[in-house]
Amino acid sequence: GLSFSDRDLQAIGEEAFVPPSQTTQWGLFLVERRDFGGWNLELGGRYDHQSIDAEVQDGEQSHSGFSLSAGASWDLSEALVFSINLDRAARLPTAEELYSDGPHAATQSFEIGDSALNQEVSNQIDLGLRWRAERFTGSVHAYHSRFDDFIYLADTADIEDDLPVRLWSQGNARFTGFEIEGTWHMAENEYGHFDLRSFGDSVRARLSDGGDLPRIPQSRIGSEFRWHREHWHASIGATHYFDQTRTAAFETPTADFTLWDAALTYSHDTEAASFEWYLKGENLGDTEARLHTSVLKDVAPLPGRNLGVGVRVYF
Repeated sequence: GLSFSDRDLQAIGEEAFVPPSQTTQWGLFLVERRDFGGWNLELGGRYDHQSIDAEVQDGEQSHSGFSLSAGASWDLSEALVFSINLDRAARLPTAEELYSDGPHAATQSFEIGDSALNQEVSNQIDLGLRWRAERFTGSVHAYHSRFDDFIYLADTADIEDDLPVRLWSQGNARFTGFEIEGTWHMAENEYGHFDLRSFGDSVRARLSDGGDLPRIPQSRIGSEFRWHREHWHASIGATHYFDQTRTAAFETPTADFTLWDAALTYSHDTEAASFEWYLKGENLGDTEARLHTSVLKDVAPLPGRNLGVGVRVYF
């Protein structure tokens, strides 16, 4: 396949934190799959080239990157599948990361770019195990990534235009994490289908020379009870976000919280379209909740208790 994009960016007015720029990107990729009976193999490769022309001194830059991936899965039994994936992925810096220099209203910060940023390269291994049986399905994945020249937005102690100064920076980093999910098909009878889904995930991220990275997601666990019968679907569940105290320099910790959500839907079809009527409630406990991944978490928490009623139409 071939991909191509051309972006003409112009920020106008007092909130223009990045100079006008034009970014042209193109890429070539190839994916091959082969089934060998008891196991499967997938190989992929991609080459990307990017040219940026910004209206600043030394604003013309070109970057190229090459990505490779290899994955295999084995059927250990009729119910159990093991998988392994190896990836080398390249990400090219954006015009905002290279040339920002001013107040960014969306992030409530004074962002300063670095025109010397290089491509970001990650090398990752992912191990997975999937289980599928009549009453239970589940999966667990563990991964480790080593980044060369990881690009991130670093906090500082400086203030400019009454806004915190943040610098686009680069450094080698290590990410280690896991994801787990399982669904128990509790019952299926005249009253409907009853399922219980549970999940969890966590990631640890550090710079190679020491220190934590900013805005790394909190660990989570959650569970959701689901029911459906003919045209009706209902669910209620809770997700607990653990506190995040492993913070980067000048970054504040984030407290733990639990969100309760529920939904009820009714769907029906006509010759012209499909309709889905819904009633949903989010953050039913009206909890003060802040995501550590947000640059605005200290000034803008997630919405409190909120209810929504609506209809979706598919045609």
